[in-house]
Amino acid sequence: MEGFLFHAHETILLQGLLAVTLPILGVCGDNCDECPRGVATRTGDEALLEKVLDLWIKTGLRPAGTPAFSLLCHGCSTVPSCAYQAQKDCAIVRELENCGMCMEYPCGVVKEAFKRSDEFAERCRNECSKDEYERFNRAFFSKKKYLDEMHAYHSKSK
Repeated sequence: MEGFLFHAHETILLQGLLAVTLPILGVCGDNCDECPRGVATRTGDEALLEKVLDLWIKTGLRPAGTPAFSLLCHGCSTVPSCAYQAQKDCAIVRELENCGMCMEYPCGVVKEAFKRSDEFAERCRNECSKDEYERFNRAFFSKKKYLDEMHAYHSKSK
């Protein structure tokens, strides 16, 4: 499972007429294409990584004094601990890139993650600027939408 997250985007054909590129998703459904942490890592943008750190501290995701380099992210398999560890552990055991690929989706573990994500979204709505919130929404608060789309695609292709 080494490096099971950052693979090439998956392009699919719908009814042979339309090509759609699916985003890179984390195990839990986070959109890595939109994640400010992932973008800063992939582009090597140290200034952006510092801005991400400030936002993570502001929203309580990291304590003050955290070094920016600790936010570097090369995918779920490279991060030692995760806010959605139960999902990560399950996906590793099942050898899945994300929960949307699972035939048991959505299970109780995934539903709990959606609930936690919704709670964090509400907190961010009150603490973040509109632009910061929208960035978080695209990256983290649309888990259900992204995983639903992934599950629909993988269910049809089986």
